[in-house]
Amino acid sequence: MNKEYPSFKAPMGGVVVIDLLMLWYFDGATWAWVVAAVLVVAVLVGWLKEALEVHRANQEYTPQRELGATGYQPARSTYSDSDDDDLMDSGRVLWQGQRQIRFAYQSFETGDSDREVTVHKVVSKGRGNSSTYFKGFCHMRGEPRTFRLDRIKGRVTDTSTGEMATFRQLFELSSR
Repeated sequence: MNKEYPSFKAPMGGVVVIDLLMLWYFDGATWAWVVAAVLVVAVLVGWLKEALEVHRANQEYTPQRELGATGYQPARSTYSDSDDDDLMDSGRVLWQGQRQIRFAYQSFETGDSDREVTVHKVVSKGRGNSSTYFKGFCHMRGEPRTFRLDRIKGRVTDTSTGEMATFRQLFELSSR
């Protein structure tokens, strides 16, 4: 069920009345204007915070009749073969399909993070993990990304089965 956005009129109407009374009572003193402005900003920030929470909740929720039992829309994979970059085109394809996994990843730019990726293609450009890459839809970033196999830390979890293994074991890749 979609939540309703909070009313803006009620809290702002109340604070305007309070501000006007305060300014009238204290004859428009400078400090009274400052207090009035602070009250308006406080109410505005509170309203924006509540509106943002409602907005986020409404984006996550989609009626069950449209999506099935869970009522939440799964992240959509927008990957297509045209998204392949030069790196993925120049290697030997080891695996191709669609499989959603979760793993800890150490990015050169952002450091350690937990990722959930729908893998579409695994490519080797030589020997070893440092020359093996996989391309897929990163649910954390919301876009297709390329990952280096040697930057995965620990085991990988197949989100559909719960199976935990190394990336090579999960995708049945030879260790060479």
